[in-house]
Amino acid sequence: TEYSYADFFKLRYSLNAPNVKSSLPVKLWELKFLTNMKQVFQKYSHPECDIDSGLSITYAVSSSIDIEMDENLKLDEKLITCTFVIIFIMASILMTLGTTCVTSPGMLLPMAGIYSALFGLSSAFGFLSLIGFKACNLSFVAPFLVIGVGIDDMFIIYSAYMNCVKESSTSRFQDIDLSELMSRSLKRSGVSITITSLTDFSAFMVGLISDFPSVQIFCAYIGVSIIFCYIYQLTIFAGFLCIHTVRIKKVNKILDEYV
Repeated sequence: TEYSYADFFKLRYSLNAPNVKSSLPVKLWELKFLTNMKQVFQKYSHPECDIDSGLSITYAVSSSIDIEMDENLKLDEKLITCTFVIIFIMASILMTLGTTCVTSPGMLLPMAGIYSALFGLSSAFGFLSLIGFKACNLSFVAPFLVIGVGIDDMFIIYSAYMNCVKESSTSRFQDIDLSELMSRSLKRSGVSITITSLTDFSAFMVGLISDFPSVQIFCAYIGVSIIFCYIYQLTIFAGFLCIHTVRIKKVNKILDEYV
């Protein structure tokens, strides 16, 4: 008689949780199970343990993916902080190129653009939570994508603004009409950022028809965040651009009086 051996053996235990109230004992049981299994592994993986069965054992529960993602988010906190610092430094350097000590935006405009994107994220998360839309750990990837879109819109608006300043009919900056300058800048950049934001929003909204709830949640949070980010770039960042223009005009007026 020939015997055949299984390559693996799987044990699965289904816990009954018909409603939300009864799901708490299930979660507690899963956490206790994970704790006990870690202790078992630590015991039999100790060098002084003589047991060598040749078995490779793995274990998981229904919330294992969420637990691992939470752990990864905690480990990546320093990387996330470094990412925002690098983005801020690069934005400050790039927006300073081609300017003087008077016309340089310094930290004002980069902070306004980055915070406009962050405000878009917070508004989207608050709005979706208000209407009862659930969140998942995957939705916390949104900051990286939305910050990228927001920074792109910021550079497009600022580039159009600088081009309009150079193309101005008057050679004196303080003689430039602020309302005309901003209207021309937003008119030139508005088409680009509007098309980009609408296409990105539409692409993520298609994800709502997916059969996977996590994909639906991820796409909803990203799509709504992009719309809020678009609105805030046209209002908050454009407003700070007006403040930047007024500051330059005042400085140039003072220089004309004393030079």
